Amino acid sequence: MSEGDPRHLTKAASGDVAHDSMAPLAFWLGFPIVLGLFSGWNQIGMVAPYLTLAWSIIYWLLLSAIMWSGLGLGTILVGRTMPIFPRSTTMIVGAVIGVILTQPIHASFQALFLPLTTNPAAIHPLPSIPITRADWALLLSSNAMLMMFWIGGTLFFARFLGFVPFARTPLSIGKQAPLKTVQAPLVASRLSRLRFGDVDVMQAEDHYLRLSGTKGDELILYRFADAVTELAPLGWTRIHRSFCVRDGAVAGREARGRTLELMMQSGQRVPVSERYRAVVDLLF
Repeated sequence: MSEGDPRHLTKAASGDVAHDSMAPLAFWLGFPIVLGLFSGWNQIGMVAPYLTLAWSIIYWLLLSAIMWSGLGLGTILVGRTMPIFPRSTTMIVGAVIGVILTQPIHASFQALFLPLTTNPAAIHPLPSIPITRADWALLLSSNAMLMMFWIGGTLFFARFLGFVPFARTPLSIGKQAPLKTVQAPLVASRLSRLRFGDVDVMQAEDHYLRLSGTKGDELILYRFADAVTELAPLGWTRIHRSFCVRDGAVAGREARGRTLELMMQSGQRVPVSERYRAVVDLLF
């Protein structure tokens, strides 16, 4: 098991799954600052090429902060109101909504810097609200770079730092030392009828566990939390408060209304809770 495996979730003192405390600060503050400095220094976009270098950097630092917040707001709205969307869909739809939400501010911001440019007539003004069909091409093209940085930055932070900005409960990819040896889980020794290799779903039922798979199911007396800890290094992932699944037995995923379910090879459907949605998006 590698150090960055998403199955290792680090618990905070409060008991909730938590990300690295510096990840949100780096994402919401550090990333737009770096983006603003890079874009301003290279005088990218419709306005910056007609500004002095100093004004170009100031323009892009302020614009990056505004647009990053807008893209974030749009993506968070989509992620929390439509949790059944895959992460890629959430980021793309959220970015478009964020661009629309910030459009009046973006247009006003462009007009504010227009007198500072060397050739105001060469700059095509951004469309205002309401946006017509003819304005969409200009709107999306003028924000394409920011949207690509948003999607790329979100994927990077989710994959390597475990911070998912549109997850209701932020998740963390914890770091653990690689296991030199993998011992058989103790929970497997409690089975009397099933073979553990045929089990692909584990469900908590009060103080009992129901283990099920292609050969049926069996109820044993065992703590769910202990079983989750034992099975994490063996390719099992917790996807719900009461469910844990074997990764290799997942056949697909399906949305039913606002609920996401994993379809197992045994034919069983297992619900995914919103708290573990980000991990499911990474793995399946």
